This record gives sequence, structure tokens and C-alpha cells, in this order.
Amino acid sequence: MKRLLALLIGCSCLKAKSIVTDELVDKFAIIESNYNHEAVGDGGKALGAWQMHKAAVYESVTNLYRRTGTDLRGRYFDFTFNMKFMKEPVISRMLAKEYMCILEKQFTTLKVKVTPIKLYMAWNMGFSGAKNYDFNINSYALDGKRTSILKRANYILSR
Repeated sequence: MKRLLALLIGCSCLKAKSIVTDELVDKFAIIESNYNHEAVGDGGKALGAWQMHKAAVYESVTNLYRRTGTDLRGRYFDFTFNMKFMKEPVISRMLAKEYMCILEKQFTTLKVKVTPIKLYMAWNMGFSGAKNYDFNINSYALDGKRTSILKRANYILSR
């Protein structure tokens, strides 16, 4: 079942100009947690290798259900947000990839050319947060901590 679900998700992002690849999904996990599925961040609000928050997971699950009719809600989530699934490698990877596709679509809607670092910036800060800085990792308005996170991310993404 998990493999079929992963295949459905993998096919969901396939479009001519999508930058969301398995390699990019892996790089996000490296940036966020050094691919540690047991990682906990943001005071317990972000879990797993991709450090996803409840809102991102919910949006991914809902979007997946709308697009594919695959009902993860009853099968994997009780929507009191059972956080243990964010530490489960197959499910968390699938939801991370789905959320990356959602973010990529938001760039398309704005007619902004998406790049891996812009996508990561939206992942890390939220789409509207990154938009406030014009998706520019060199913005002088960014604080020092955020700048270092984005520079490290840019280094990993460029390899």
C-alpha cells in the first residue's frame, strides 16, 4: 500500500517544468535535519527529516485527497495530528514531496520562476514570508540567523 501511495505521489508532480525531484526532496531533508527522521525542532512543532509543521502536513494531505482521491485522512491520520507519522520515512517523504509541489504551484500562480533555493526559502519561511523578501536569499532585511540557514541551504542545493 505504501509503495502504491508513493508511486501516486511521485506521478502527481510530473509536469514538463517541475523542479521537484527525488534528489531535491532528499536535499531538503539534509538541510532540515541531516536526514534524521527522529528530529524535533521549533519547540516540538516540527518533526521528522523534513521538519514539517502541522499546517503543511494538513495542506499536503488535503491536496493529495483532492487530486487523487487517496484518503490518507482515515488511514494514516486522525487529525488530532498524530505526529508519529512525521517520523515515518515513507509517509513523511510522500507528504514533503506533495508540499513541495504545492509551493511550486504557488510560484507558477505568481508567474515567478522557481529555483531550488527559492523553493527552499518558501519551505523554510512560509510562502508569504519568503515573498516578503522577494525570494532573495541575499536580502539585507533578513536577520543573520536566517541568512546563514539560507546560505547553507544554497550550498547544499548547488551540489
